Amino acid sequence: MEWVNGHGTPLESYNPATEELITTVHTANENDIELAVKAAREAFETTWGLNVAGAERGRLLYKFADVSVSCY
Repeated sequence: MEWVNGHGTPLESYNPATEELITTVHTANENDIELAVKAAREAFETTWGLNVAGAERGRLLYKFADVSVSCY
């Protein structure tokens, strides 16, 4: 798995109390989404879908979501 920054429009997040810029992230463009879907399908059809039970995939996805949110 590899983190890939989006190539879309930058999205800025501000602290509403201080109006201080917290972070800037790049949104995904159409090409970014196509590449992500292609990678997900390939992973599911090879290792991820064949070797990992559904309950374990769910647990890992929730863990990934928690880690992703804590990065910001």
